[in-house]
Amino acid sequence: MTLDEAIKHCEEKAKEQKEKATAIARAKEPFYKYAECAECAKEHEQLAEWLKELKAYKERPQGEWIYMATPNGLILQCNKCKHFIKNGTDKNFCPNCGAKMGKGGAE
Repeated sequence: MTLDEAIKHCEEKAKEQKEKATAIARAKEPFYKYAECAECAKEHEQLAEWLKELKAYKERPQGEWIYMATPNGLILQCNKCKHFIKNGTDKNFCPNCGAKMGKGGAE
């Protein structure tokens, strides 16, 4: 299952559970049956939102570090926004523009 398929599945299940909760309420069945369906719908909606956030996170633009030697040591520069960081800090993402960083330069 792909991320898009999982998002679609969660949205469909949330819709189904909302419709089921509405039908239960109209039929004047016990409240706990309505509450179970309403809670299930809410959980599927939340899961879909988290999956959308994950998708956006994974689709961040790819960048590369430009490595530069200085008298004080090695520094890295983002090739997208030109932000500098010191070597030894988290090198997976640019803290300025958020670009996901691949390899680049020589380590």
